[in-house]
Amino acid sequence: MKNSPEKYEQLGHPMEWIQYANELLDSSEILYKERNNSILTKTDSNGEIIIQKSGISRSYFLLIGFSMENLMKAYLVSRNPNYLKNGKIDNSISSNHNLLELSRKLDSFEFSRSEIELLKTLSEGIPYWTRYPIPKRFENITNEKVLSEKTRNDFLSLFERMVLDIYNYVNREKKLWTDTELEQKIK
Repeated sequence: MKNSPEKYEQLGHPMEWIQYANELLDSSEILYKERNNSILTKTDSNGEIIIQKSGISRSYFLLIGFSMENLMKAYLVSRNPNYLKNGKIDNSISSNHNLLELSRKLDSFEFSRSEIELLKTLSEGIPYWTRYPIPKRFENITNEKVLSEKTRNDFLSLFERMVLDIYNYVNREKKLWTDTELEQKIK
């Protein structure tokens, strides 16, 4: 099948976004199991410990951040397929990695306080400390967060709730996303 807006819509089916989110989750879990095999210690000029953490901490946050971003897009696209109109994704859901901002578009999904804090952490981390030693501008310097069991549990709980919500919605609203409908568009 050649590239077309219809193929793009098919590739952007909510279940495809969930598939990617699951792959990123699986990768984060592989890292999490190895978290104690590499401990990094940062000290100041006086030899005082500034931070001690697992060597996979930043990578773990990056993976769960991208996983959550994919889930949120699955949620939004399941409710409004027009986010994938004319062979491109709408900028309103794809212009940055601010999960806190993206979460405000999920009208009927309730986030707990700890989930909002997690989204805030991921929103700060994805464009900065999960990938680079410095942000684009000095005004954006923030403290790196350290991986904890609570972080992992909050993420896994939110992940599970969102996936169930999306599955239930897509199963209930099959008229929005049917293979037959997409196959007819592609022909």
